[in-house]
Amino acid sequence: VLTSLVVCFRIFGMEASPRSEAIAKEACLRKLAEEAADAVTTYVNDTLSLKTGGIWHVTELNHCAQVKYNKIVQDVQTLTNQLERTNGEHDRLAATLTSVDAFCQLFPVLERSVADLDAMITQLETTVNELCARQRTP
Repeated sequence: VLTSLVVCFRIFGMEASPRSEAIAKEACLRKLAEEAADAVTTYVNDTLSLKTGGIWHVTELNHCAQVKYNKIVQDVQTLTNQLERTNGEHDRLAATLTSVDAFCQLFPVLERSVADLDAMITQLETTVNELCARQRTP
């Protein structure tokens, strides 16, 4: 566009006949109009290209964000499942501990029962020994 302006100024600066001057002005203006149209077309194409590139970039960013979001949702679900399993295991462990606690509470009773059984066995042995001793004596 600047080159055409320089050419136009040179043509208009020269002495010429009115008809040749009008033809030169028209040619110069046509050239300027063509160059301006080309510049606008190039600008529009560049703008559309940038817009398309920008849209593509935003689409890619949106896709990446969606993938990351889906991964986070999946990780949260996995952690939730693990927590539920852990809670289930905790419940089973608590039940086992309750059973162990109940056994521990019963242990003194069992211990007394074993001591009572031991005393009964000792008494039975004594009785058997006495009976055997009586049978040997005439």
